[in-house]
Amino acid sequence: MCLNSSKLPEPIGGIAAIQNRVIYPELAVRAAIEGKVVVVAQIDEYGNVISAQILKSLGAGCDEAALTAVLSTKFLPGKQRGKAVKVEMKIPIIFKLQSIN
Repeated sequence: MCLNSSKLPEPIGGIAAIQNRVIYPELAVRAAIEGKVVVVAQIDEYGNVISAQILKSLGAGCDEAALTAVLSTKFLPGKQRGKAVKVEMKIPIIFKLQSIN
């Protein structure tokens, strides 16, 4: 794929839109689990996530929370030579506890 003739899908609202959909699992909060889950998603030519699976796991319910967030996100479709196409992409989801000070 030539960079100037192709464009990756973009989540509507940016990566922050996906992060805002993540519900931090209570088990992970209690265990103070932080880290990154990597989701591989198939996005169709209409910007819909048609499938997603975990590439890098964190456990404690974080994987499921990441999948749910990605699956519920609408994307601007990827394009190749100006035409919308199906694309597979990796999406990192960060789990970071907020310090309360």
